[in-house]
Amino acid sequence: MVNKSFFRISYENLAKFSFVVYFANPFFISFFSLFKISNTVSVLLTLLMIYIPLFTLFFLDSKKYLKADFAILYIFLILFFGITWLFHPEYTPYYLKREYGVWDTVFFPTHGIYTYLFVRLMDTPEKILKNVKISGYLMFFYFLNEIYLYTQRGFWYGVAGNNGQAKMGYSVLFGYQVLFFLITFLYCSFKYKKKSEIAITLGFFIMLFIGGSRGPVIFIVAFVIIYWILEFLKHNKFLKYKKRIMGFFISSYILYYFKNNILIFISRQLNLVGFSSRFVDKLLHGTISSDSGRSVIWEKTVEMIKQNPFGYGGMGSRHFLTEIIFAGYPHSFVLEILADFGIFFGGMILILFLINTLIMLFDKKREEWSGVFLIFLSSSFCLFLSLSYWNNNTFWGTIGIVMNCWLHLRKKRDYRSFSLKLGD
Repeated sequence: MVNKSFFRISYENLAKFSFVVYFANPFFISFFSLFKISNTVSVLLTLLMIYIPLFTLFFLDSKKYLKADFAILYIFLILFFGITWLFHPEYTPYYLKREYGVWDTVFFPTHGIYTYLFVRLMDTPEKILKNVKISGYLMFFYFLNEIYLYTQRGFWYGVAGNNGQAKMGYSVLFGYQVLFFLITFLYCSFKYKKKSEIAITLGFFIMLFIGGSRGPVIFIVAFVIIYWILEFLKHNKFLKYKKRIMGFFISSYILYYFKNNILIFISRQLNLVGFSSRFVDKLLHGTISSDSGRSVIWEKTVEMIKQNPFGYGGMGSRHFLTEIIFAGYPHSFVLEILADFGIFFGGMILILFLINTLIMLFDKKREEWSGVFLIFLSSSFCLFLSLSYWNNNTFWGTIGIVMNCWLHLRKKRDYRSFSLKLGD
């Protein structure tokens, strides 16, 4: 039955609409391209769909929807990159690059820091989860279309060398895009056990194996482990889950023992329908743990940090690492933070992030927020091996959730204090 209240124009529904389009923006860009219009126009139309409702809310109810903390963050980043640029004019070609430059990486309206804003618009974890799921349903069709295009071409477009276009058997970007929505629906499958959500999760799994790299699989396993640890701690009922635990270890042993047979079967079935899986192939060839050249990038970044422990400023690793890899970032969240902010301030940021992560996951006062926080957190684990935190949506989403939770608890404390005063 259709929920008519969802389609009613209200401040909350405008916020939901902007949120859903933001998280599903590739779907809408792809949809507009069906009308034979240029990619630039498709992107512009999608941005208008995201931000016209949002700016309307800013004017109609600025107290609720104009987030001062986001404005402070935005101004800080402008000053941070502006001052870095002032002291390091040699960064100019790297800052102005069409791809991987400051605009494309940090300030483009569908990237990174804006996720903080859209997460902040939702004042409960239930709203965040519900609207991410709506975006996920739309993105499911977008991913299906991407898989279809891949089968027609027989390859994915990638980047090689000095931004040269390469034909590849997998897509890192595709895999990490699928990862976030897969973990979202996997969480819902564990928690609510709805058949429709389980089916969607399986669909995401299949698409990830066909088109993604091996990294996302590792982070899915990490999510599952953390999720069940939290569940055991939360309910403190080991005996209740005894059969599940035994079943997990028994099935894991069987899968490990027959892994080669299973992998060969999967690989053959995929080949029969014209697919291949990089993850499966690497398992078969015993190269799943290879670092794909990351060790060279990490060594160079460590060398940079030793040379200047005070940091290089915003995206300061680009002028060192571009000679190794065109994107120019260290493929490590920890190393990129230390390279940008220095050992002292970068170390403080990392410690603060770790402390808040532990509090969000294990503090009982934050239990209602821990689930949606874990979804965003485990999706951003990719930053330990790939991508840059500057334009990673799930990383900035975790920070937005921490802020939401902190403000929610502060309101509860203020309300409790007010109630006690009234009682006096």
